[in-house]
Amino acid sequence: MWRALIPALMLGCGFTAPSEVRVRRSVEHVSVGTQLVRSPEDLSSLEATFLQTNPTIMGGTLRIPAEHRDATSWSAVLDGPLPLQFFLPDYPMPIARILDLPQLDVTTLFFVLEHPQPQLAPSAATFLLNVGLDHPVAAGETFAMYTVGSWNYAPVPATTGATMLGTTIQHAAMASLSGRPHEAITREDAAFVLRASNNVLTGLFAAAPFDQTGTDTLAGTMVPVVADQMLDTSLDRDAAATRLLGASPAVGNVTTTWLVTAAPGATIASSSGPILAAGTLAPGTKILNAPYGNPFATRNWPATLFWQASGNRTVMTATLPVTASAGIYEYSLAAAGGSSTLAAGLPQALTFGGTPLSTDNQVFPLPTQPVEVEFLTDRPDSSTLYSLSLYELIPNVQNTALTYRPVVSLTALEPRFMLPADLFNPDKLYILRAGATAGGYEPGALARGALNARALPFAAGYLDGGVFQIR
Repeated sequence: MWRALIPALMLGCGFTAPSEVRVRRSVEHVSVGTQLVRSPEDLSSLEATFLQTNPTIMGGTLRIPAEHRDATSWSAVLDGPLPLQFFLPDYPMPIARILDLPQLDVTTLFFVLEHPQPQLAPSAATFLLNVGLDHPVAAGETFAMYTVGSWNYAPVPATTGATMLGTTIQHAAMASLSGRPHEAITREDAAFVLRASNNVLTGLFAAAPFDQTGTDTLAGTMVPVVADQMLDTSLDRDAAATRLLGASPAVGNVTTTWLVTAAPGATIASSSGPILAAGTLAPGTKILNAPYGNPFATRNWPATLFWQASGNRTVMTATLPVTASAGIYEYSLAAAGGSSTLAAGLPQALTFGGTPLSTDNQVFPLPTQPVEVEFLTDRPDSSTLYSLSLYELIPNVQNTALTYRPVVSLTALEPRFMLPADLFNPDKLYILRAGATAGGYEPGALARGALNARALPFAAGYLDGGVFQIR
């Protein structure tokens, strides 16, 4: 919660103002590629402001510019810690963040799927695959090219009975897993061709390291992946699905899925990486038993388990439909004899300025003061950190549905937030996503303000509130 302005010391009033202190906020940048590369984020060109409520001024928010005493931090001399609004170099455009923590010194984390100093891929780049197979292509087997560092993915066509994959992949046609324009592969990256059967990795070709030229040949032989590991994780699929019944607004179409990935960023709770096994959880599942192999263990990419229960609802606005959702999920290291309880609370209801967002298409006047948003969770004692994201709803490229455009993301120790009035514009549609997390940090990290000290396991719950309009 924002702290109100502390009154000026009045002669004879008996009130003693607290001593001013320097509040400092910094960011650690982590590039997630074949290895993690950590460095302080250069903040010297990025502005930030501390936020203090003051109902006597227009908008109700006093913005105190943060100082750059060095290139890697924002700071100010204040009466105590205040929320900090700042921007980081997100793609395709910076997203506003508000960090509201009580410590004087806080370091947060900004991790990106990338190798350091990425460069755009050569124009019209191609990959010629000449990959021999350890056995003829069987019915139902699927193949894909996957790169780590440049983070791209593309299915590879294969004919039943073939003993070689000989095809050309257009780099521009590959899916960008980072969401950015395609970046050139370097010798620090890794390129693979993966084979899967029944959603289990069964074959791997690892290309020799190379610097992409634009017409590159990847040649070699695929080797089998032996499923010599066994997931034996205790979980409760039905209990997770039942928890979603408490969401308000209600969601339907509940699904429960799981996957195991070889994750270079496991130590910072990032599960991105080649899929080793995946599936859905049938009703009544209490233990997840599934074989898998991890040929990437020698690269120090541990097998991580992600599982979730999620649901959605379709909202018909005055113009176009939009899909809202709710869910609970957990990341953990995959291991035999493990247990996963989805410990984080699931937000169940939000209020916007005291009004429940349990129904859609409500209309609110344009705020002239900060708006308080609160929510409850079904496990208030287990959650350790809370988040709130505000999205504007805008038409998609096809003009067939509304999509989410990020406006601001907030983080705090309690499920209560103040949204500055100037975040809202008249005649716009918005939706709020409430979040709660459990775990995800090294012991004692949150108490000392070290949000960069991430760790597994990490659990989270989220809920999209009702769609609303500002007029």
